[in-house]
Amino acid sequence: MCFSRVRLLLLFLLASLLLFLTSPLAAQLRLLLQMPFIWQRSAANSIISHDHDGFDVTFRAYDSQQPPSGLHHPSPIPAMLHHVHLGGADLRPEWLAAREECLKIHPGWKTHIWDDTTANQFVRDHFPDLQETWNNYPYLVQKVDALRYMILYIHGGARALPKHD
Repeated sequence: MCFSRVRLLLLFLLASLLLFLTSPLAAQLRLLLQMPFIWQRSAANSIISHDHDGFDVTFRAYDSQQPPSGLHHPSPIPAMLHHVHLGGADLRPEWLAAREECLKIHPGWKTHIWDDTTANQFVRDHFPDLQETWNNYPYLVQKVDALRYMILYIHGGARALPKHD
């Protein structure tokens, strides 16, 4: 009797382990555990610095009043500032203030705030082949990231990144 209980318990534990190992959570856990080892091998090539590649990551060397292109050349970037705000929460006042600051630096630019309704319609209209993928994203950040690329591909312009605390 005791042997059959132990055997049943072992079978249950084995089945539970197999079920866990095939779950998306286990796949994410495996990737997270691998990350330090993968990052150590490639981190040296991922550093952006003035010494490494001549790029000023502080942007202090750049004139903030410099137009995006020469005076005699039209800007290759349309004068449109996109704000992606999905998820239904109210817009934070500091994000609206940042938007106004952007407009002070770029007078004449148009702005568009993309919410759930406009984003869903945009994907339906411009990327119908991706609609099912869009609808099945499990995380909101996946929609936000995908939408940013879709918007810039169709409309061009620049995207505003809110600072998250």
